[in-house]
Amino acid sequence: MQRLLREGFVDRIVAILNPARLGRGLKAIVLVELAEHGEQEQRRFLDLAVAEPAVAEAYAVTGRTDVVLTLRLQDMDEFDALCERLFREGSGVKRFFTMVVIRTAKEDTTVAL
Repeated sequence: MQRLLREGFVDRIVAILNPARLGRGLKAIVLVELAEHGEQEQRRFLDLAVAEPAVAEAYAVTGRTDVVLTLRLQDMDEFDALCERLFREGSGVKRFFTMVVIRTAKEDTTVAL
């Protein structure tokens, strides 16, 4: 471990908390299609998204979708409020698709060496 740290292979050491025990048991994955597909529009939306505490992960991606978000939420009321902030008219979002996770088969932060 010391060698991996010293040689820059370790980005950070963290504790992985149980979201359900912290009142954030609702997980959703959101695919976001922006009205304009330029890099500037994508960066602007990502800046808004990462400022939201419920956004656990945010990715700029290729394909039909521009952004993928993973959310950790308390409940659907929190999701509704987040939708009003992130996806409302004028946000640059053309449409979004939400998938609520009902069961996690694998969630892993390891990287094979």
